[in-house]
Amino acid sequence: MAEKRILPFYMTYPTSLTQADENQMMRDLEYFQQLYPLGTKAVQREIRKVIDIMDYEGSLIYDEFPDRFAMQKLTRDIISKIKLQAEEEMTDGEEVKRILAYDNLEEYMFLLVLHEVWRRRHNRRRGYFLF
Repeated sequence: MAEKRILPFYMTYPTSLTQADENQMMRDLEYFQQLYPLGTKAVQREIRKVIDIMDYEGSLIYDEFPDRFAMQKLTRDIISKIKLQAEEEMTDGEEVKRILAYDNLEEYMFLLVLHEVWRRRHNRRRGYFLF
């Protein structure tokens, strides 16, 4: 008699997201961030510094549903900090000043802040299958 083999549930979907896939995704993201224009790289560095300070357990960036108004205030604080540093002439100053002259600067910066917060939240969770 032929014996029926029953596959465990996790083997029925072999193309699920694994750590190798997540690592590849993060490498791709970091590579594409290297292609950012110089001014955007400088702004992104400042955003990372501020988010580094806020990277602790219980921070608003790790809330289940982060408050939009708090994130917008964080963005405005980062913009004012970057404007202050641009006046003191930091490296990549001309590119940063060009970015600060954008009409929709707050929306642009808000997207960069949200992207960095998403990255932190994603890295912290370390994927679905890793506990």
